[in-house]
Amino acid sequence: MSSGVSIYVSQTVQFQKYWFNFSSSYTSGGLKRLRAYAQWFHQQGGVLFFIHPQCRGLIEEFPRNRYEIIEQSKWQRLVNDGAYIQTMQFRYGKPIFYYAYGIPIYHSVAEINWFHLSNILPLYPHSWTSSWKDILRHQILGQRIRACAAHADILSAESAFSLALLQQQSNKLGVVSVNGSDYEGQLNTHDALGTSDPVAVVVGTMRYKALDQSVALFDYLHEQDNALELFIFGDPRPIPRKLRAHRRLHLQGVVPQNEVVKQLSRARFYISTTTIENSYNAAAEGVYLAKAAYISDIPPHRELLHNSEYSMVKIPTVKMPLLHVSKDQLAPDTLKSWDQVIIEMLDAAGLLLHPKQRSPA
Repeated sequence: MSSGVSIYVSQTVQFQKYWFNFSSSYTSGGLKRLRAYAQWFHQQGGVLFFIHPQCRGLIEEFPRNRYEIIEQSKWQRLVNDGAYIQTMQFRYGKPIFYYAYGIPIYHSVAEINWFHLSNILPLYPHSWTSSWKDILRHQILGQRIRACAAHADILSAESAFSLALLQQQSNKLGVVSVNGSDYEGQLNTHDALGTSDPVAVVVGTMRYKALDQSVALFDYLHEQDNALELFIFGDPRPIPRKLRAHRRLHLQGVVPQNEVVKQLSRARFYISTTTIENSYNAAAEGVYLAKAAYISDIPPHRELLHNSEYSMVKIPTVKMPLLHVSKDQLAPDTLKSWDQVIIEMLDAAGLLLHPKQRSPA
């Protein structure tokens, strides 16, 4: 994780002065970012994190940080999800920097307040099918995010597309802050492709992932390669019974990330027909690991491939246009390390001292 260079923070790094609120994040991209930030700041001396109870393992793993475990019921989060912030202000005083990952900022907390959009669905028209509970929850959260953007000094999202939605009716500084790469950037995409298993992989089962379209694409690919099998990783419960009955579909369930990575690195195809995404992070794993990929033509996916060679394709049985790319066509410099992501964040917030600004020892 460490970049091997010294980072000069403009204030002495004291945990009570730098706050990172990840209290609603314990899976997927949120957990990746939380763990990367916890590791990086542990190496710098430690800051204060608000975390979900399921992330308490970080306390022993990166002990130089200070952690406050935030336990809230769904009802508490709905009616007063920011109540504990005032308690923390009484406990630690006013911080220099407050970073809220997907959690609305209800009042000015610090000298510099940063809101990061972790989920685009609350800001996007509900063109995707969902339950009425999800729709209501996203409507409430979307209203809060828009209203509370006034209390943030800096707004960030994981793609230019998401940032544009977040910045509507706002003149606040905007930053595209992608998820860092844990392993994709370490791959030499221009090496020989080698062999692959006759497998197509889909990751994620939420309704907006449009799994019926993924299966339709798989059927098209299977016509050309009848040895092909389809592996789907994720919670099987949202998958319709009709799709579950597909005789070449193998439900892998929720498994550790390293198992998903292992299968993707051996896969012949990665498939993503998602209708909307906050970032290209999910697609990056498949695109950089599998031999070839078919991904939906949505703005974050175009951002991922903007320096790479790819083709636009239309499959007769698939409703949406797709982008097709082979592993050897990928630009090697698209992905960023977590070091880069965190340093860019601190720089945008004015919290770094550059070498020319340092006074002599």
